[in-house]
Parts: sequence; structure tokens; C-alpha cells
Amino acid sequence: MVTRELTKGITRDITTNLVQLEVPMIIRPQSRAAWFDMSDISSANMTSSSGLVSKVFNKFNSNNVQQAVTSAQPKNNTRTLNGLPVLEFAHDGVRNDFMVFDLNTPVNVPFTLFVVAAVDATPSQSLVSRQTGAVAGQFALVKNGGFPIFQSYAFGTSGNVTGIVQTFTTNPTIHTITLNEGTSLKYQLNNGAIATDGVNLSGYNNSVATSLNLGSSPGGINPLDGIVAEIIIYNVVLTTSEITQINQYLSRKWGIAI
Repeated sequence: MVTRELTKGITRDITTNLVQLEVPMIIRPQSRAAWFDMSDISSANMTSSSGLVSKVFNKFNSNNVQQAVTSAQPKNNTRTLNGLPVLEFAHDGVRNDFMVFDLNTPVNVPFTLFVVAAVDATPSQSLVSRQTGAVAGQFALVKNGGFPIFQSYAFGTSGNVTGIVQTFTTNPTIHTITLNEGTSLKYQLNNGAIATDGVNLSGYNNSVATSLNLGSSPGGINPLDGIVAEIIIYNVVLTTSEITQINQYLSRKWGIAI
């Protein structure tokens, strides 16, 4: 009887762990845009040489993120989070590391974006950004004076919109952003209270990206000094339940309390 119950418990734990590993794959398969898992440093998921990473493969599709310039490549052998490898981006006066998404990576409206990251220094830095034509920062998750900022210079919005009040810290955090066509951007930190920004980007979905960056704003400016552990993007506004499932998966994996 004890053996049977123990076997059931082990089977249940294994099944739970397997399901946890596949959570991003299970949710909205028809709307998956990008999934970059920096904990997997195998050659099947990442191209690197002496710890310098030139490409991270997209687990959802063939649209990858890469950096051909050695002096701007992040490292995968210097830091860990919850015992797992992460990408370290240096911005130290010598290196300005960032990576560029393949341009056919679909990041349009509506979308839901999850980023697990930590920022080391205080200057303005960008985690994820999208540029359209000559218009900078169609969307950018930026650390500027401690506040996440949604940048837009088109569709009736000028300058930086700073209605989101949660602050970045040096502690690893889970950032969740959702934006629906013609509605406000919503932001959560560690699956907490939802903050709503007043920007209305009606028509954003019709724009064509000319730059998608990881670890900088468009053009490589505002480079990140910190780590990125995981990025997941869906081209749909997920339900509250679905967002919680993803955040729980990220929380357990990276050891971040939510």
C-alpha cells in the first residue's frame, strides 16, 4: 500500500513537472509568436563560442534573435538564476550588448509579452523594443529613472508615456504587458496588480517593423546592463487565467515569488 501510494506520488510529481515545462506550448498554439529560453544553452537552442552568444533559437517558430558582432554579443557562462543559465548583457563603457530579432517575428497588436529580467545599473535601458520605419520606439519596455515606459512617437502619441507606476529593481522580476488594438496598455510586475497606461495606439497593427531588439532600444541605443532569462510573446491578449499560468510557470522555474 505504501509502495503504491509512493509510486502514485512520484508519477504525479513527474507529470506536473512535464506539464510545467510545456506550459508555453500548451497555451494558444495558434497565436504563439516567440519563446526564447536562455536556460537552455544546448546547441539545439543557442549558438555560442566561449560563452559569447550569436543566436538564440525561437522555440515557437523559426524567427530567431541574433547578434553577428562579437563585441556586442551577450554571455551565457557568467551568471545564473535559480541555478539556471541566463544571458548577461554588459553596458560598461567597453561593451554595449544587444541582439536583433528576425524581422518576420510577428509582434503586432494585440499581444501579450512576458520578460524575466534583472537590471544592474540605473541609467535608461531597454529590455525589448520595436521600431517602425523612421519612428523610434513603437513599443519598448524601458528602465528610465526607475519606471517602465511605453514609448511611442506615432498614432497621436508623442514622447514617453509614463502612466505605469511599477518600478524596476535589481531583483529578478517577471514583466507582463498586454495591448489590444485601440485600447490601453496594461502592465503587471510578478503577476501583481494591473497598472493601465493611457496610450491608445489605434492603427499600430498596420505598421511594419524595421527593427526588433532585445537588450536595447532601436538602433542599439539605451543598451541593457543586466540579465534576461526568458521571453514569451503571444499575438493575442491572453485571459487572466492564461497569464497566471504562464507567470506561475516562470515563477517556479526561475525562483521568483509571485
